Amino acid sequence: MATFNIFIDTSIFIKNKFTFHAGPLNSLKKYCQKGYCTLFTNSIILREVEKHIKADVGKLASQAKNAIKKKPELVNAISKHEADLIAEKLLAAPEKLLTQFKTFLVCSTSLPVDDLSLAAVFDDYFN
Repeated sequence: MATFNIFIDTSIFIKNKFTFHAGPLNSLKKYCQKGYCTLFTNSIILREVEKHIKADVGKLASQAKNAIKKKPELVNAISKHEADLIAEKLLAAPEKLLTQFKTFLVCSTSLPVDDLSLAAVFDDYFN
């Protein structure tokens, strides 16, 4: 059986909206677990994805929390305690996704980047 080596960039995680429990990323994880492919990553990709989860999802969660407070129909329909619980769950979303990301990475192999030369990377990219 032939196996495939796969390296995915940060943009793939963003495009899939950090959905690790379903869809293409979950399928990829299952294929890796079955030995059909090997997923490679590196510390640069890991840090980029973590940064985007914290910033992008954190921003959305904060916007949603603030939107609830600005809608009288919602404010009047739920108690302050309920609103606080909703806000707490929304603001916890980035940490939950980070945990899911780390679980997803269990089947990956991290490639070292210590020996990379920036000049060599740009040379390879442009030539």
